[in-house]
Amino acid sequence: MLTVRGCGGAESYGLDGYMVSSAVVMRAPKTREQRAGIVEQTGLAGVDREMQAFLVGILHAYTAHGEDELSLTKLAAFLTARYGSITDAKKRLGEPSVVRAAFINLPVAHRRPRFRRPSSFTWAS
Repeated sequence: MLTVRGCGGAESYGLDGYMVSSAVVMRAPKTREQRAGIVEQTGLAGVDREMQAFLVGILHAYTAHGEDELSLTKLAAFLTARYGSITDAKKRLGEPSVVRAAFINLPVAHRRPRFRRPSSFTWAS
């Protein structure tokens, strides 16, 4: 049985192939340290050692500074900080598309899309 809390309070559902909609599963949230630790121990399987070391550095930055460290805009800064240049990073890690995919697919947190209002925001009439 799964206990879920919806608008009407707690209810139990037998999950035998039926979809439970409009319900939130009540679990204690994990800390950044816990999420990063899980990924470091289990989520980097199949990744070569150099890429693992690079991604672990990103996990440490995420743990220390938060979700903004997972922004794609930070990738170039991580690469140059660790390898000195993008060219040297490419030599050590491989093609930029592979590095970018590994960074984007890092399963640490559910990345929330960020709404950024354009500077000239207007409603369409």
